Parts: sequence; C-alpha cells; structure tokens
Amino acid sequence: MHYKFDVTKGINSNVVYDVVFDSVGFLWLTTEEGLMRFDGNTFKSFVYTDNKYRAGSPIQIDQNGRVWYQSFDGNIFFWKMIR
Repeated sequence: MHYKFDVTKGINSNVVYDVVFDSVGFLWLTTEEGLMRFDGNTFKSFVYTDNKYRAGSPIQIDQNGRVWYQSFDGNIFFWKMIR
C-alpha cells in the first residue's frame, strides 16, 4: 500500500529534497518551502520567516532529539522535538 501526498493534502510543496523518520515516528521533510513534520495524519510547517531561501537539505537528528536543517543559502536551524 502507498499514499500520495501533495499540496492538496497539506504538504507545503510538491518538491521534496529529504525525508527522515525520528525516534518517535514523526516523518520530517525538507521541501521547496521549508521543513515539515508529518505525524501520520497532518503536516506541520517549521519555517523561519526571515530566511531568504526556505528550501534546504539534508535533515539530521542528533542524540539530544534536535532536528537540524540547513537552507540552501547556508543558514542552519534546529528544532527540539517534543515527546
């Protein structure tokens, strides 16, 4: 079985650069419009609005549960996962 997700299903872009599962089962994606998290039902966007370029890759998750993401203009961000 497979599912197709696109902008009509809640994802912020049809262009996806990287996909990673975290330790609690969230699916993290970098898209043309920034970082997103999918919980199995809904997408949540994590966007720093002052950033010129939102697109980026790759996603890294460290041992402290932080999700690291680098935009294509070189800015590095992290989000602490809430358990």
